[in-house]
Amino acid sequence: MALFSLLLVLALERMMTKTRLWRSETYLDAYFSVIYQSSKAESASLTTIYFAVLIPFAATFAAQTQLDSVLFQLILGSIVLMIGTGCPNVRSSFKGYLQAANRGDMEACDIYAEQLNYNPDSGRSFGQHIAWINYSHYMAVALWFVALGAAGVVLYITVRYTALRLAQSGHPSTGHLVRMLHVLDWVPVRLTTLGYMLVGNFTEAFGVWLRSLVNVKMSAADMIARTAKAAELVEADIHDCTEEPCTMLRLAKRNVMLMLVVVAILTLSGWLV
Repeated sequence: MALFSLLLVLALERMMTKTRLWRSETYLDAYFSVIYQSSKAESASLTTIYFAVLIPFAATFAAQTQLDSVLFQLILGSIVLMIGTGCPNVRSSFKGYLQAANRGDMEACDIYAEQLNYNPDSGRSFGQHIAWINYSHYMAVALWFVALGAAGVVLYITVRYTALRLAQSGHPSTGHLVRMLHVLDWVPVRLTTLGYMLVGNFTEAFGVWLRSLVNVKMSAADMIARTAKAAELVEADIHDCTEEPCTMLRLAKRNVMLMLVVVAILTLSGWLV
């Protein structure tokens, strides 16, 4: 069932342009507006924030476990996965970046890169940032779906959204949500980078992945960046700023395909349903 939902959603996500009805921020914006209607987000207590994060997860988990219907769980899982996967705004900005780069408009490239929240001072290249975006909007969501179904997707995207919203508002509890997201990313990011190693340059990436594996303090973004760079070597070319991000994106897409193959094998062997 998880395999069918993944195949269906990834196929639809590539073929259609999502309307606001199929975007997670549509529902999360409305949900948090209700949560914070009596107080500003900047002044909300940590307890309120935790409840706000966990209520959607608990409700979804109860629905998928209490309603013993395979059809219902399939529909619920597919709908939630469709809403939680991908980001049309990110795809549009990246497409704009490539078009601007192809016509040599570096100023427009910088504008699109800024829309993608790329910080040149982060120590990561733009291609590594693209690999991180692919992980956070596809691989992490898919892996949590495999682990906990629709509830796993709701948990991850809610924590990710809340951490970003608190950071933008300068909320004092931002660090708590960042650590929570770090915990949620701990296993998925190691599985994702293991995939990079298998579908990329194994020899170069193995040492980087092994050192990152036991480094509990390393952020998910740094682990993605370092392993992706080792798994897919790209020669710097000052005349072509599309080669590295496109190469990293191809690496990420191969990794998604590997994930689907592994899920298929686990499903056929009876380990997943």
